[in-house]
Amino acid sequence: MHIVKLNIVIGSLKGVLMIIVDVREADEFEKEHIIGSINLPLSVLLEGAQNHFPTLPQAHILIMCRSGKRSQQAFDILVDRDILDEDKMTVFVGGLLRWKQEGNPTCAT
Repeated sequence: MHIVKLNIVIGSLKGVLMIIVDVREADEFEKEHIIGSINLPLSVLLEGAQNHFPTLPQAHILIMCRSGKRSQQAFDILVDRDILDEDKMTVFVGGLLRWKQEGNPTCAT
């Protein structure tokens, strides 16, 4: 399981494409999300993640939710179903709450 702080993730992934995947439900995402992130709700992952999850071999996935709980669930689903390797994903500890607390920008759809 990879759970680290964002500055560590960015520092260790220089030159690597990072995709932020927000696993909150669509209505939550529309109200507020990280600029440039994509929405792939946990409920959709539970139905069939392999049909929806971005699979760019050179990319690293940063999984985001409100607080971190759903991100961890998504991480576990993707690993258990052999969709992505653990080393291709990171759970953002504290989720969007921490992101905002640290002064990072968000936007609405």
